Amino acid sequence: MKKRINILLASIFTLLLLFTNIVKVNAASANIQVTSGTNRVVVGNTFTVNVKVSSSNVLGVWEWTISYDTKKLKLMSGPSTVKDYGDSKIKSKTYTYKFKAIATGNTSVTVKSAAVYDYGTEKTMSLSKGTKSVKIITQAQLESTYSKNNNLKSLSIDGLKLTPEFNKNTTEYKVEATSNTERVKVNASKEDSKASVSGTGTHDVTEGENKIKVTVTAENGSTKTYTIIVNVSDLNPINVKINDKDYTVVKRESKLEAPKNYEKTEVTINDQKVPGFINKTNNFTLVGLKDIDGNIKLYTYDSNTNQYKEYSETTLNNTSFKFIIPVYDNMPDEVCAIPTGDGSPNNRLKDLYVDGYSLTPSFSLYTTSYDLIVDNDVTSVYVSGDKLADSAEVEGFGEYSLSVGNNRIVVTVTAENGENQDYVINIVRKEADPIPDPDPVPDPDPSEENGFDTSYDIDEEGRFISGFEVESTADDVISSISFKNGCYGKIYGSDSAEKTSEIIATGDRFVVYTSDGDEYASYAVVIYGDANGDGKITSIDMLYIKRHVLDIRYIVQ
Repeated sequence: MKKRINILLASIFTLLLLFTNIVKVNAASANIQVTSGTNRVVVGNTFTVNVKVSSSNVLGVWEWTISYDTKKLKLMSGPSTVKDYGDSKIKSKTYTYKFKAIATGNTSVTVKSAAVYDYGTEKTMSLSKGTKSVKIITQAQLESTYSKNNNLKSLSIDGLKLTPEFNKNTTEYKVEATSNTERVKVNASKEDSKASVSGTGTHDVTEGENKIKVTVTAENGSTKTYTIIVNVSDLNPINVKINDKDYTVVKRESKLEAPKNYEKTEVTINDQKVPGFINKTNNFTLVGLKDIDGNIKLYTYDSNTNQYKEYSETTLNNTSFKFIIPVYDNMPDEVCAIPTGDGSPNNRLKDLYVDGYSLTPSFSLYTTSYDLIVDNDVTSVYVSGDKLADSAEVEGFGEYSLSVGNNRIVVTVTAENGENQDYVINIVRKEADPIPDPDPVPDPDPSEENGFDTSYDIDEEGRFISGFEVESTADDVISSISFKNGCYGKIYGSDSAEKTSEIIATGDRFVVYTSDGDEYASYAVVIYGDANGDGKITSIDMLYIKRHVLDIRYIVQ
């Protein structure tokens, strides 16, 4: 008895193993992943979503529809519905979508109506689908999360000492440098990695005070400026006051650049020789002045009055002019009269057109008459254009009803000073074509032959009928055909059984009988796209067609 129980248990265990193996064979699986590089997006911005179908088995056919909340997202690019197939090798494929965020809130992107077929077995795979969640926020909400930290972590100048010692809350410092110092290097590091710093690096300096600014911009856009005043020693500075502002005379030629038509020279100010420039045509002398912020500009210097004036290449008194006044032949003896009225006399159009048509001649602002011929079925046109002067007024733009014959349309431009200019368009609407005499009605044929009339496509040579709507029933097809002289029709399935309420499919036969029951004609039913003969068009038909084209498995005709 115990031996029989052991044999029974062993048999059950073997069956379980066999069933498990069978399940593994049939349970091919696929995965549709939905991913994006962002979890948060601002209203009005776009973001990308990738949808990837994959399997350890070769993919045959796959399909899905992208699913998302249309109140929060707008699909900008990418196929809303995918129906695709592989090439006997593909195990994965990725599709890219671009969405625009249009409203705030939490939303997601996924796929629906999804199906994936195994290339080898042509069976549906078990499927797992992913979802990408996204939070949509306003720009204000985003900016509220930005860091406000605009502090420096450190600040220094190579070889020189800041006074006072650096503190992130102290924004003004002084540095003393020797008289031969021409440039300094500023170093700084930010306290927040999301902030940005400007003003570091090498700076040119001259005698006197040189102001260097280091600005920290926080992630939220707020700024803090640290100022370093580098005082380069000058034992005998030349100080100048212009409009109550303090300046010092620049003593280094390397800090100055000669403008056009000026030559280098030496200028004596307060018994000190300083670099300058001179224009030998107008005898102007230029020297460099530095303000309290360290900015250097050229100024004209009058040694007689000890006066300074800021120099500009566009200053009229620094430039020589030559005027040429032309005199033409046959010029009138009298001066031209001033235009009447106040304002601009411009009463011209910049453009004139009739929507959908070309004028003859082509528009020109000085051409005021145009022609156009239209067909008799054109009952109205729209005239538009644009004025040359914004101050002018235009009357005559708009829609016009057309009568047969000539239609004169006038567009009037009134200038700001009140002067008018008319533009005329003559539009000729053609006469209607004469109505031809009706064809004589043929005499009816007294004898009616066997046959039928149908709107479906009949190929007599190939002996097949097509043009059906997908999933039409046999009764619907028969009732839509007009039979003659007592003839009638039937549709038979591939199993030779007559179809009535069943849907027709590729491979069925349509047979026409005479009133005596004799077979009059027979045609094969063809539904384009129904490759597997089930009367429907699905992704599996795509796989059948592809295999037929690739000579892998032929569709039996």
